[in-house]
Amino acid sequence: MIKIKLRKNLIYLLTYFISSTIRTVLTMALEIFFSYVPFEIFLYLMILGEIIGGLSIYLYQYESIKQKKKVKYFGINLIVNQKGNRIKDGKIKIFFLIIFASYFDIFRFAYGKLHSPFVQISGNIDSKLSSIQTIASSLLCTYALRFKMKKHHKISLLIIGICLFLISLFEIIFKPDHINTTKGIFSILFTFYYFIGYSFNNCIEKYLVDTNYISPFLILLFEGLFQLFLVSFSFIRKNPFKEMINEFNIRSAGKLILFIFLLFLYSLLSLVVNIYRIYCNVIYSPMARSLIDYLLNPFFEIYYYTISVKSENETIKFIFFIILSLIIDFFGCIYNEYIILSCCGLEQETIDEIANRAKKLENLPMIKSTKSDNNKDKDADDNDNDIDDDLYSLTDDENRSSLSKDG
Repeated sequence: MIKIKLRKNLIYLLTYFISSTIRTVLTMALEIFFSYVPFEIFLYLMILGEIIGGLSIYLYQYESIKQKKKVKYFGINLIVNQKGNRIKDGKIKIFFLIIFASYFDIFRFAYGKLHSPFVQISGNIDSKLSSIQTIASSLLCTYALRFKMKKHHKISLLIIGICLFLISLFEIIFKPDHINTTKGIFSILFTFYYFIGYSFNNCIEKYLVDTNYISPFLILLFEGLFQLFLVSFSFIRKNPFKEMINEFNIRSAGKLILFIFLLFLYSLLSLVVNIYRIYCNVIYSPMARSLIDYLLNPFFEIYYYTISVKSENETIKFIFFIILSLIIDFFGCIYNEYIILSCCGLEQETIDEIANRAKKLENLPMIKSTKSDNNKDKDADDNDNDIDDDLYSLTDDENRSSLSKDG
C-alpha cells in the first residue's frame, strides 16, 4: 500500500525551486544576449542578494519580537537567544563554521565556471548526479547533528546509491568518443565533490540554527559579508565593471537600460532564492531541500533527449536514465516521507505512524478492575514507557521543524 502525504508548507520548497529555475534561465539569457558580462558580476549580485535578504528579514523579525508582534512571514521561534537558550559553541568555532559555509556557497555558485575548463562527460551530468546531496546530507546530519537514521531512510539511501553508481557506470560506458575514460571519471568525481560541498553548506547552517539558536537570516547576512570580503580581492587581478563599461560605450541606450533591468531582476531573484533556501533548511531538513533539486530530473532527461542527435546509444541511455531517475525520485520521496510505503515495515518509523501509535496508547481504555493492583501498575508503567518512546522518537524527528510557526 502506498500513501501520499503532502504538507501545507511545501509552498516554501516550491517557491525556492521556481525562483531558482527562473534565475538560471535569466542567467542563460544574459549570457546569450550580453556575452561580454563577466562571471564576477553574477557573483557580486548573488552576494548582494544574500546580504540584503538576510539583513531585511532579520531586522523585520527582530523588531516584531521586540514589539511583541506576531511574526507573519518566515516565523522562527528562536530568532534571538532567549533566556535559557545558551549558545553551546564558542564564538571562534561559530566564526569558522560560517567561513566554511561561505566558502562552500561560493564554490557552489562558481561550479559551472570551474568545471568549464574540463570537458563534461555529458551536458546534464549535474542533474543526473544531484541526488548525491540526499546521501551526503543524511550522513552529515546523522553523525554531526544526531538525526536518527530509520529503516525507510536506510533502504532509500541504499537504493539511491545503487542508482547513482549505475548512472556513473553508464555515463562512462556510453561516453562520447572524444572524451577519454580518465576525463570522464574526473568529471563525475568533480560533480560529486560539488554536491557534497553544497551539502556541507546546508548542514553547517542547520547546525548553527539547531545547536546555537542563531537566526538563519543572521547566518545568511554573515555569509554574504564574508563572501564580499573574499571576492573583493579579485579586483586586484581584474576589474569586471571596467570591462563591462567599456563594452557599453559602444552600445545603444536602450540596450543599456535593458541590461540594467535584467541585472536588477537577477539580484532580486538571488535575494528570494537565498532566503527560501536557508529557510527550507530550517523548517525542513537539508535532505528535504535537496529533493527539489532532482525531483524533475525525468523531465530534464526528456528535454535533453529531444534536442540531442538521435542514435542507438542515446536511446538506450535515455531509457536507462529515465527509469533510474524515476526510482531515485520515488525513494527520495520515501526518505522524506512524502510517500509512505506500507510494506516490509517501512512505515513503522515514519512520523505519522509514530504519532498514531502514541495517540492510541494515550487513549487505551481503563484496565478492568479484576486485575490486581500490581498488574495495573505494571501495565500502566509499560504503557507510559511505550508512549514516552514513541513521543521521544516523534520529537526527535520534529524538533527541528518545530522551530517554524508556519510548519
